[in-house]
Order: sequence, then structure tokens, then C-alpha cells
Amino acid sequence: MKSRLWTMAPVVACALFGGVAHAQQTAPAPAVTFSVAPSLPRYYVGQTVAVNIIVDLGEADLAGGIDIDGLPDGGVVQMGRFRQVEGGSPQKLAFTTDAILLRQGKVVFAPVLSGQIAIRLKTTGFISRRIFSFRTPADVLEIDVLPPPLEGRPANYCGAIGQFRLSASLSPTSCSVGDLMNLKWSLLGKGVVDDVSGVEYRPGPDFKVYPPKATARDDGVASFTQVIIPTSTNATQAAAFAVTVFNPVEGEYETLSAGPFAIRVSERVIEPGSTNAPMPFIALPNAPAANGAAVRREEAVRGLSWFVRRRRGPMASLEVASRARLCPDAGSRALFDIPAGASVEVREHHGDWCRVLHGRASGWVPEAVMKTGEAR
Repeated sequence: MKSRLWTMAPVVACALFGGVAHAQQTAPAPAVTFSVAPSLPRYYVGQTVAVNIIVDLGEADLAGGIDIDGLPDGGVVQMGRFRQVEGGSPQKLAFTTDAILLRQGKVVFAPVLSGQIAIRLKTTGFISRRIFSFRTPADVLEIDVLPPPLEGRPANYCGAIGQFRLSASLSPTSCSVGDLMNLKWSLLGKGVVDDVSGVEYRPGPDFKVYPPKATARDDGVASFTQVIIPTSTNATQAAAFAVTVFNPVEGEYETLSAGPFAIRVSERVIEPGSTNAPMPFIALPNAPAANGAAVRREEAVRGLSWFVRRRRGPMASLEVASRARLCPDAGSRALFDIPAGASVEVREHHGDWCRVLHGRASGWVPEAVMKTGEAR
């Protein structure tokens, strides 16, 4: 992979101010020092390291940018953009960047730097400089990258590798039995969070919990949300949320936790007008046909039933009792209750919510509480 070193030092242009420059066909190449920090006997997948380069120009001046070849491919090491370290001299330039080790195995750094330098030449009385190109290899550096060890791996290891801290919150903290609660948690720090399928949150016996879903993945932040539904008024507290990660710097597993979370769960109150009675039969009058003969009522009903079946959405059943809401949002006004095991017709989707038809009542419920499949 190729990269470029950008310097804050002044770039010297090629100039000759009088006098005669004595011939100088070659120039000493800059000395290059390449290193990875911290220096460890082994590294782990997902570990973030600092890649450092020092360019010693000697008595020369830099006359252009510096290109660097020989870095690992992006699928092996994810490298950021090199930045110059402040505090150096124009003749001794230091650069650094962060890199994440993505793949296990031997990783080879064989950097070769190329660019131009300006050398002051001996003259008969005036200043003279000459531009020279250089291509300087640094010492090859090989590091061994290992996966997290199997020995001592906890059963609840979530798959995250890096140095993280945990942030978690549960809302709302006051609700009714069967209402939707959201556990939002984030891993903040440096590392790799590819899969969190190993996370098993157990808030207590009076809850139903659904797997986490990723909501954001930015630099240094991986955020997730989980649906939690209280099933009894006995639920007064949701247990602490814990997640186990692997810290590659320490070479050991760490368990991060947040909570517990105090909550208040009340009995569900069915609001007036929230009936779930099935749609009543609508009597159809006899309709005259084109030839003037009367169409039997049964034929009209069959035709209407066929039309309704043709346009209906897929059927699903609720795994737990849920409260349908006016909008696809947990804070929206509750409309009516749907018991566990009830069949509903799915009319549309919006994010993690579905608008369902239960009897003649329509409302939004979280997709996580439904089990899809044609009703029988």
C-alpha cells in the first residue's frame, strides 16, 4: 500500500544565485527509522498500534513531499493518514498514525521512502543548491498477530477486541406490563467490534429480551439497542448489563458493566375505545346484474372476500402481549392492547416497527415481538 507524508517544514526550491556550483553528482540519502508502538512480543487481531517514521535529512533540506511504499494492504492493517509530530527540526522529521490490525498471521512492514532533497553546494562566493531525488528503504519489520486466546475465554465474550469503556441506559423507566423498553449501550474506544452475537443480557425473570441490533458504527463508537419487555409488575429492577471484551494490550479478557436500572412497572390499563372485536359482518343488498337478473347475496360476499384476501398483507402472531401505538415510536400514544399469541395482519414496515391490523383496530408494534408466518 502507498501513502504520503505531509510535512509542516518549509520546502526549499531549487535556486542558483550567481557563482559556479561545483559538481556534486550524488547526495547522502536520508536516514529512515520505522517502528511500531508499543513494542510487544505478540499482537492481537483488533489491536490499535502507533506506526512511527523518523526521517533524518542530515544537512539537507526537504524539497517536496515524501511518498512511502511497502505498507500492508488495507485488508490486513487499517491505517490512518500520517501526521507530522510537532517539536522536531526541519532536518529531522517525525510522523505517526494509528493502525488497526485486522487479520491474524504474520504482518510485514517493508517501507520505502522516496522524494526530493536540496543540498547546499560549494560555490565561489554565492549560495547554490541542487535538487536530488532519493529512494530509501527502512528496515523490514515483521509482527505476529494472533486471535484472542481460547484459554480463559468467558462464555459471554461478545467478540469485541480493543480498549473500550461501556455506556448504557434503559428507557423508559416507568411503564406498563408488556410495554417496550429500550436498552441502549455503546462501546467507546479503539478496536474492532464486528459481531456482538455473544451478548446475552439477563435483566431478570420478569422480562423478555431480544437480541441487540447495531444502530451506529463511527470512529471510536459502536452503538447498539435491545428491546426489553416487562412481563410482570414484580419487575422493579433490571439487572446490570455486562459485556466481555478482549483487551489486546493487557492480553486478557475484561468484563465491563453498567447498572442495575431501577424501574416501575404497573398493570396495563385498557383505554376506552380500544376494542379488539372482529369486524362485524356487513350485509350486502341484492345487486342487479347487467342482464337485469338478481345476483345472489352469497356470490357477492364471496367476491368481496376474494378481493379482501387478495389485498391483505402477511400474517404474523405476537410472541408476547404488546401495546399498539399511534406512531412507530415507543413514546407515542398507546391505542390498544394485543394479547400474546394473537394473529395480526402486517400492513407496512417502518424501521423496527410494523403497522398491524388486529380485528378492525390498526396500530404500530415493535417488530421484535412478532413471529412471522401465515396464520392457520
